[in-house]
Amino acid sequence: AYLAINVLRARLGEIVRLTALGVAVDGTTRNLTRRVTYTSSDPSVVIPTKDFYLRDRSPLLTVGPGVATISATSDPVYGRPQLTTNPSTVATIIVRNEHVTRIVVEPALRQTIPETQPRFVARGFYPSGASNLVTDSVSWTSSEPDVAAQSPYVQSRLQAHAIGTATITATMPATGVSSHDSGDDGTLVVEAPVGLSVAPATTTLAVGATVTLTALAHLPSGTTIDLLDREITPDPRWAPVFFRTSAPGIARSADVCRAGDYVYPAQPIVGIAPGTATIRATSWATDPPTESGAGGSATITVGP
Repeated sequence: AYLAINVLRARLGEIVRLTALGVAVDGTTRNLTRRVTYTSSDPSVVIPTKDFYLRDRSPLLTVGPGVATISATSDPVYGRPQLTTNPSTVATIIVRNEHVTRIVVEPALRQTIPETQPRFVARGFYPSGASNLVTDSVSWTSSEPDVAAQSPYVQSRLQAHAIGTATITATMPATGVSSHDSGDDGTLVVEAPVGLSVAPATTTLAVGATVTLTALAHLPSGTTIDLLDREITPDPRWAPVFFRTSAPGIARSADVCRAGDYVYPAQPIVGIAPGTATIRATSWATDPPTESGAGGSATITVGP
């Protein structure tokens, strides 16, 4: 086994993540990041910790200045040899005696709809004038948890629950430095969409060819957001929307699903036979659901 990063530089109070790879006899590699135990040569500099959200043991916390060597040992698996790093495949972490003195949440304003998981990042600034993203090192709090709160699934995301506005604060637990201290919090505005449209609006396919559509939510503020954008939904398959085709015999989901006219988010649509199909979108993020309607639907023309 070996660690993909040989030397990594960090500052105090930050979370560092490594990638552990196992090498098979034939030379192929396998990602073992979540299946190894990490050990620090100097716990006064770097200590292993855990990401309970992902059941991940790869986060390492920098606790003091200096240099620490990180080794990894794979979990025991019956019938397989236990892998471990050797002196040439360990990672070295160099921790500088400097910590974040200011945190800025980016973007300063994000707009979304309920049932999404928008992403913010935290940028840390140091006395030396340097800056760096410290998103993995902070915890997130919301001034209005009923509107939005830290996602229970992805630690760096907010879960939008209801219509309203929330102030989003990033705090580095190891030092207590917060974006609120310097007035650099972010703002999340959760709105009910006034309309929905499918993009691209027109597509021409050959029989057997595929296209993946997206859904655009139009907000009262005039903003349009892509519901399958990874800045809004970490996995497009989780997007609060689904599609329906008017003619499954002409164009339908390329994946097997229970209802022939349904197309779930991020699923490609395949051309089945020559003709034209209308694709509509429905978002279940609001009650009642928001429909794309005739003006926001897409047309797929399948040629011979």
